[in-house]
Amino acid sequence: MRNVLVLSGKPVLKNKELKELAKAGIGVQALTRADDKLSAAAAANPDIIVVDESLRGADIYHVCRELRSTSKAIIILLGNKPSWEMWEKSHDIGFDRYYKKPVSPRELVSRLKLALARQSDAADEAADNRPDSATVPEAPAAPDLKPDVRVWHDPKAAGLIGAFLSSKIKQLRPEINFDLPDGFAYREADAAMSTSGKDTTRLLESLAQEGLLLKEDFEEIMATAGGSFKLVPQERCPHCDATQLTRGQLIEHFSCGYIGLEEEFMKGLSQVCPKCKKELKLIGTDYRKPGMRYICNNCRGIFPTPTIKCRCLKTGEVYPLDELRHIWLYSYRLNEAYRQQLEFELEPKKQLMEYLGLLGYDVKESVQVQGRSGAPHTIDILATLDDQITRHNIAIGALAASPPNTAVSIDMLFAFDSKIYDTGIENKMVIAVPGLTPEAISFARRQDIRVYSLEELRSFLFQKIVVIKGSDSLENPALKPGSVPGLAKLGPKGWLRWLLEKKGYQVDEKVKLTGRSGAEHILEFYARKDDGISNYRLTAAVIANESHPENDVNEVIRFDTAAYDAGIRNKVIISVHELSAEAKRFAEYQRIKVLEAKDLAQFLSQFMKYDVPAANTGEKRNSGAGSLVK
Repeated sequence: MRNVLVLSGKPVLKNKELKELAKAGIGVQALTRADDKLSAAAAANPDIIVVDESLRGADIYHVCRELRSTSKAIIILLGNKPSWEMWEKSHDIGFDRYYKKPVSPRELVSRLKLALARQSDAADEAADNRPDSATVPEAPAAPDLKPDVRVWHDPKAAGLIGAFLSSKIKQLRPEINFDLPDGFAYREADAAMSTSGKDTTRLLESLAQEGLLLKEDFEEIMATAGGSFKLVPQERCPHCDATQLTRGQLIEHFSCGYIGLEEEFMKGLSQVCPKCKKELKLIGTDYRKPGMRYICNNCRGIFPTPTIKCRCLKTGEVYPLDELRHIWLYSYRLNEAYRQQLEFELEPKKQLMEYLGLLGYDVKESVQVQGRSGAPHTIDILATLDDQITRHNIAIGALAASPPNTAVSIDMLFAFDSKIYDTGIENKMVIAVPGLTPEAISFARRQDIRVYSLEELRSFLFQKIVVIKGSDSLENPALKPGSVPGLAKLGPKGWLRWLLEKKGYQVDEKVKLTGRSGAEHILEFYARKDDGISNYRLTAAVIANESHPENDVNEVIRFDTAAYDAGIRNKVIISVHELSAEAKRFAEYQRIKVLEAKDLAQFLSQFMKYDVPAANTGEKRNSGAGSLVK
């Protein structure tokens, strides 16, 4: 049994309509005042609540707001103001649908049935799409619930969202025009997306389903099965279907029982019964006034409300309301909860990914990564840079404060940091929209998370992209003949320094650093590079070990221990002689990049995209050479 609660000072449904609804399995409870009974009735969880302006005992707008705050029912408001004026207040008042009076009981019944049918269809669809808990295994942990917002990939959607963000469109309402194929159009959306008709409607529905737009009932139009919207409503006699109806105040003469319109009884200033010709003097004694009624001029039937049908102006056919297609039109507005995130998506995110690509990063969006705990995590942007010396992974997250918060909280940042820690990715960056709270800023510093606010990111990217696009070469240029120094002249140390500087590193030698243990370490090479995305640090050493090559594993261990204590993750060793098997295994386990001197020319050729001459000759190098070592 579906339930409808009607709040009206005057009856809006008659016995005939109540019986029809009961046959359809719809119960109706009616209240004429906003009193204590209202709270109990609303607590019974009706499916639809009809609120009429004639309700006594309260401000109906206040009643709607109170009902909206406690009930999930469809709220239908009946009033005398124009529809367009009321729809502008729909969000503030809290109703779902508005009908301008007069609304006949028959029409209201049709609308109630239609609304309940749609509600049932939506519930059935949701049930069909809900996974069966008995057949779906439980996930090890809930994945990130943040919506996948990538509107800039679709230029049409981006155009519309951009119009909302710039306030060119504040609320998108349909223009009803029955000369159009669909009977309506969203002109502003058509212009923003360069679409029309059903394509526009489909995109709007898609954005609403993603939660980016909020959809609200606007108006209902009707069409014939053939697609004609040009319909004229007609009031017809429920008995003989005639259209010749007269509406007026009825008078019933007690003496003879005649019932007719008041105008039939008027004779000058007196009221005289047209049947028995007696004068009517005292109301309640001689006659009564039953109220406003319709009289059919064809069959003389008397009834309170006529049957509404529609005549098609194209074909001349007459259709009952339930034989017409009822098409609900909606208005759309931006979901303000996603405003700041969308502002990032439409421009800065695209530029950030472009900048990463220009730097040589392999960039992926919305990547699903399995954590070491077994839990799946979604990373907004995963950027990987492999310059053959080192491999850098950086996880970039976009965190947006939700209203009424004005900054990203430490809880949101902590959740991001925890999931990235679980994936094992070391480099972290956050775009905080609009920014971080003071506590979150302190946490980001402790956890070595690089943070940009939306404005800081815009400024940074504007400067960097202009510089890169204005330069003749990017970070990995193909070298011109003669620009590569002789390897024999530089030796392994000089060659490594030259190579790192070519890759944009600032290189220092014999650098003294204090480790986390408090011990001091002297690093043979200490290289740093900050591309604005992450601050990369690298240490390198040359292992010659000519006198006791079997001790090379100890040198590798000492090098790795100093790097670990200094907090440096990227490590490179150039081995003058081939390392022992034990040293190689240790280096591989500790993720130390090992380059052997005999392979430097071949490596440089691959690394710098140019064939490098062998030492002391003009020929291209194709074999190892111990003579490179001084």
